[in-house]
Amino acid sequence: TRSDVLMAPVRPDAVTLTGFDCTPLPGERMVWGHVTELVPPVPFGLGPPIVGANVCVAGGAGPCATTMETGLYALDLPAAGEHALTYDGAGRQPVLVALTAGGDDVFRYVALPGAADLEAAAAAFGVAHDPGAGAIEFFTTAAGVSAAMTVGTAVGPHYLGPAGEADPGLSATSTAGAGLFFSAAPAPFVELALERPVAPSPCVALDGTGWPSPSAGRIRVPVAAGYLTYAAVDCGAP
Repeated sequence: TRSDVLMAPVRPDAVTLTGFDCTPLPGERMVWGHVTELVPPVPFGLGPPIVGANVCVAGGAGPCATTMETGLYALDLPAAGEHALTYDGAGRQPVLVALTAGGDDVFRYVALPGAADLEAAAAAFGVAHDPGAGAIEFFTTAAGVSAAMTVGTAVGPHYLGPAGEADPGLSATSTAGAGLFFSAAPAPFVELALERPVAPSPCVALDGTGWPSPSAGRIRVPVAAGYLTYAAVDCGAP
């Protein structure tokens, strides 16, 4: 419940997305969920809970919440519409997630990788990641999805193999359905085009994890320095 979560003041070092534009709708919505450690091979979201993680609406104006002993948080959003949430805690890799909130409360569980995991993943692909830039990890529902960045700059895409390992030989997602962009230039948003040739309809952001784009098969997500942006995409059945 909301009373189980300590509502914290805005952090002085809150991420600022210069030029971030949100056109809210009237009303207020709540986002809630759990923050855990990402510890492969434990499934995403089922790792040890992180106590005292900060969850904030990006942009420097808050609000923020702090996770309790179970990793649970609840955060009142200023309004329905497009938001970006930051997740920081336990000295692990901070994460940034786009959110499109509508008429219902939203559940989000987020797993934070280890502090050195991003640089290690880049090295496994034979590239260097700029720690002063951002990064994007995208998750799709299917294999055979190719990704491209149509707005913004980054190094990638790089696709993960079936066991989540780096596979520089891949040109589309494996059965793991995931991939990465490294050294992404911070921006209010970048645009990703995702294509699956056999899909009956274009890929779309999964459950509001991403902002819609005017072009079919594309989503927008924010990028901030030092943060790993998560993006989940529905490209049809596996």
